[in-house]
Amino acid sequence: MLLVRAGTYTINIDRVLFFREEKGGLVVTFAIPGKENAELYTLRLKGQDAEQLRQWLARNAEGVERPEAGFALGR
Repeated sequence: MLLVRAGTYTINIDRVLFFREEKGGLVVTFAIPGKENAELYTLRLKGQDAEQLRQWLARNAEGVERPEAGFALGR
């Protein structure tokens, strides 16, 4: 389980389906296993919380050029 701290939130990256930029913030959509089907949960981050997660994504997203990036492919 990969946990990332973004301001007042601790996010389980393993459950994230996608991140989306929105006017005024960053939206994180999760898949949460339910009893029968997976349910979706959306978290909207604004201000410093959104900026901290953007910075983490910039450092660690797949395809990032820097070799120290946690999720860089082909390294």
